[in-house]
Amino acid sequence: MPNNVSIFEKLMYGSLVLCVPFLYLVAQMLEPQAPGTLTYILQWGLISLTLSILLIWLIARRGKNWARWTWAIAYLLNLVPSIFQQMEWYSKNLPVAILASTILLMHGIALCLLFTGNARPWFKKTASAA
Repeated sequence: MPNNVSIFEKLMYGSLVLCVPFLYLVAQMLEPQAPGTLTYILQWGLISLTLSILLIWLIARRGKNWARWTWAIAYLLNLVPSIFQQMEWYSKNLPVAILASTILLMHGIALCLLFTGNARPWFKKTASAA
């Protein structure tokens, strides 16, 4: 596994660790406005976490180029709404905003690593072998 892909994997799993307190804090923040929010957010968080782990594994351990592109498209589609949401959180709940910004930044850096340096030929080699 190339160094860029290894760093991607570490950044992504690190960001998933940060997602646990983030989801809990978001649910706590929204719970008074909408009862049942905690359960809903934790259920969807668990589903998202599971899918993320699967994609990270497919990218880092299996070198699946389609998974790399799926991750990139999902990140880019989520980027603008996430930024607007974070701007709102900075005025309402600073710890949530800082966690969200950190996670988004980690994902962005990790994604850049997949398309630069020694990762590019590795994914091309894997794609041509299939």
